[in-house]
Amino acid sequence: MGSITKFRPKNTGVFEAGAHEMTHILEDWLAYKHNGTYQELASKKFARQILRNAFTCAQKLVECRKKDILTMCSEISSYAKKNVSECMAEAVADWFANGEQSAILSKEIWKALKKELEK
Repeated sequence: MGSITKFRPKNTGVFEAGAHEMTHILEDWLAYKHNGTYQELASKKFARQILRNAFTCAQKLVECRKKDILTMCSEISSYAKKNVSECMAEAVADWFANGEQSAILSKEIWKALKKELEK
């Protein structure tokens, strides 16, 4: 599915599409967990925080120091460039499809998301 067009992460299929959609539910749950308002959810506050933390960690790596966030999102998939929620969901799908071979930002988003869920 995703290996043909790069619209989705490589090696993605039905399972990874489910992981993508579950990530949107997790984003809603994070808002609920933090007593977030509808406005915070609509503004994608929680996805934005996770993406910001992941990007900061990724930029510490030599191979990412000169990359901007949009470039790193496009390394996940072209759909990841749509908005922060889609980037986070595509990153999770990428992680489930490719593990340690996933995009650097995908790995960092997965770490940041897990850390947030463990709080």
